[in-house]
Amino acid sequence: MKVLEDLNNNLVEKLRNSDGTKRHRIARAIRAQKKKEEEEKEDEVDEVDEVEKEKKEEKRKREDESRLKSQAYASSNQTCDIATRHCEFQKLQELTIHRDEQKLYPRL
Repeated sequence: MKVLEDLNNNLVEKLRNSDGTKRHRIARAIRAQKKKEEEEKEDEVDEVDEVEKEKKEEKRKREDESRLKSQAYASSNQTCDIATRHCEFQKLQELTIHRDEQKLYPRL
């Protein structure tokens, strides 16, 4: 009888332990699944962040290009204005010189 009780107690203990390890395994599996889902969410968030960064970078590049184009256009306009003023100044100088020559040397 004693042997049967010991065997029974051993079996009960083994069942308890096996049930406990099953619970632990299930709990570990659930934690692992949750961790995996969280990592997937983080990866998705990282991908969205990367896409947003790329869009911002492209927008910044376009703005830089447009700024450079407008500066180049303004610079070329300024150069044209300077050249035009220089030509006008030269014409005025020539006219002034011609007028002064006529005053100094009237037609004979």
